[in-house]
Amino acid sequence: MNVISAIKSLEFDEGKHVMTRRGPRVVRQASPTDEFWRAWRQDKDKMKDMGYSVSKVGDKWVVEHWAEPVISREAVQASRAKDSDMHIPLPEGVTLYPYQRAGVAYAVLHGGRVLIADEMGLGKTAQAIAAANCLKPNSVLVICPASLRENWRREWQRFATLPMPIHVGKRDIPQGSACWIVSYEDAMAIDWSEHSYEMVIIDEAHYIKNRKAQRSEVVRALCQRAQYVLLLTGTPVLNRPAELWHLLHCLDPKTWKNFHAFGLRYCGAQETRWGWDYSGASNLRELQDILRSRYMVRRAKDEVLGELPPKVRSYILLQADAEVREALEALRKAYDEAGGDLDQLRLQAARVEFAEIARARADIGAWKARMIAPRIVEMIAEQEVSKLVVFAHHHEAVEVIRDALEKAGIAHAVITGETAPEVRQAEVDRFQDAPACKVFVGTIKAAGVGLTLTAASTVVMVEQDWTPANMQQAEDRCHRIGQRDSVHVINVVVDGTVDARIAELLRQKMEVIEKVAA
Repeated sequence: MNVISAIKSLEFDEGKHVMTRRGPRVVRQASPTDEFWRAWRQDKDKMKDMGYSVSKVGDKWVVEHWAEPVISREAVQASRAKDSDMHIPLPEGVTLYPYQRAGVAYAVLHGGRVLIADEMGLGKTAQAIAAANCLKPNSVLVICPASLRENWRREWQRFATLPMPIHVGKRDIPQGSACWIVSYEDAMAIDWSEHSYEMVIIDEAHYIKNRKAQRSEVVRALCQRAQYVLLLTGTPVLNRPAELWHLLHCLDPKTWKNFHAFGLRYCGAQETRWGWDYSGASNLRELQDILRSRYMVRRAKDEVLGELPPKVRSYILLQADAEVREALEALRKAYDEAGGDLDQLRLQAARVEFAEIARARADIGAWKARMIAPRIVEMIAEQEVSKLVVFAHHHEAVEVIRDALEKAGIAHAVITGETAPEVRQAEVDRFQDAPACKVFVGTIKAAGVGLTLTAASTVVMVEQDWTPANMQQAEDRCHRIGQRDSVHVINVVVDGTVDARIAELLRQKMEVIEKVAA
């Protein structure tokens, strides 16, 4: 009996993608023919080895075929495309960069459920809105950090062609077709049983990387009910491949329904005495190919913007004195007890019983700010730079820098977690547009995401955030569209101490993230 002929007699469906411990598979089904039954009786073992099986579903027999998906180089390269001839509706006078047109085309051709993961500063918001123009949903929900709601309103007004009103915040509840822009905090407070949206856009989607977090659960439910889902983040890999799973689950819950299977395949999962450890990485090339061929469009800045120069990182090394040695010693002990693991150190610093760590870190930051403040003033006073961006982790460090600038009579803008949302954009606009405003000072968490600070090409990181993705986000406030100079990132480090060891570890982690996401 000719097995090949018997297989050709079957009429398979299009199939579905599933995730197994051995990686992704495509499962197709067909009704068995008489020719297939004859071959099955004679060469069952051979056909099983070829990936075929027979089972009864209800009162009908079904043939299933399990195979590895075929991923073409063309499909992978489509996620790096730099232009498209697709017609994209835009308001009169508004244009997209060629690579942005390609990103919109990718989103549309992949069913409107994709991860737009271009590097920071490449205009993911514009691509998402343009994709909405093409897909024409009757309602759109945007979930973003509270500080970016006004930016989203501005961008929607600029790029959207859909005839729908804009509503912002949980109290501005729309009726009927609308674009509703809410923060993550808003999203957790709203009763979504009375609202449904055809398109859901999640900005800074790495906020939902933790599959167990409440906001992740809220977003997941909204995505499952939507026809179109656009996830936006410049750092999809973050610190571990495990943090990608929930984003994929929101896009395609049928394929990525089992986190453990994902962990075994791509996170180097290992069972320990404390349970399963998913903090590793494995089969990354396979994962990247799957992402790029089916879910993710990602272009690096140097691939699409010839005028955007690379970043240059350097360090200013401070010498510890008696004032800061006690705090450095406390941090060193905590670092050693955490085994040099920044994630563990960060968790300890957030717990009440380890308040000494948090206090030591804040004291070190304030001391570094006092040490570097004269140099910051000098850089402006001596016109070494026309404008400057300064980031710190703690409010105490920001206050030190602000006091020094005020005493020197240098005009500056400030954004911290205490800055009111309605004031944030005014501070950004003043720094960007007013020649007299020379310095922008902000905390990494409050000002390191979503803002455009391209008026400066020099960034001073007074303190390092212990999450490398947050450091990249902060750096890229200057390294964005419109920047015409090489961006110089200066890291302030206490030489020969645990502060320097942490800075070096962060540098290594950032390089790993950049390589994995490449």
